[in-house]
Amino acid sequence: MRFAAVTILTSSLALGACNFGSSSSRTESGAAVEESGKELSKNPFKAASQLGDMANKMAEKQKEMENRKPVDPVKFDVLVALLPAPEGWTASEAKGATTTMAEWKISNAERRYEKGEGEARQSITIEIMDGGYVSMVYAPFTMMSMVSHESTEGHSKGITIDGQPAFEEWKKKANDAKVVALVNDRFLVTVDGDNVDPETVRNWVGLVDLKKVAALQ
Repeated sequence: MRFAAVTILTSSLALGACNFGSSSSRTESGAAVEESGKELSKNPFKAASQLGDMANKMAEKQKEMENRKPVDPVKFDVLVALLPAPEGWTASEAKGATTTMAEWKISNAERRYEKGEGEARQSITIEIMDGGYVSMVYAPFTMMSMVSHESTEGHSKGITIDGQPAFEEWKKKANDAKVVALVNDRFLVTVDGDNVDPETVRNWVGLVDLKKVAALQ
């Protein structure tokens, strides 16, 4: 895991500049957003040390998740009830399911929203997943949330939304944005947008009400 983490972090540095410093803001829905990336030193030796520290933190977090005992997830209809229905968007029928894999169970709820026509058409897909502390569900998030890089093609950066760790991706050419938030170390809230900017996707994460998600047992 340490080798994989260092590889990912080093690759991100080569692709583009890491997030410099941190900034905070609020979305229209009132969610507090803070960029959690840290500036890498211009000294290559210090930068390598920083990357090593980040890799260690990633490995520690992954080990912590692997040591958690899996629990039964909440019923999918509980997650369905948390999917928003904002004005101005056409929403598809909400879908939910509970999947069993050996002794593990995972619940999820999903809904798609659309607005506009032709080239101006926008779409948003929201998924709320309760992984029940099944470690393999969280492994990709653990790595991605620690990486911040920016290039001519867009960016991928670690952020926090209402205090919950998250990562954000933006593809500049297509103007597609995605945010995945880990709530209470258990629930994954994913907002995936087509033809929308990062600010819009962050706002939709706030519409889910992460405090209600965190309170689920």
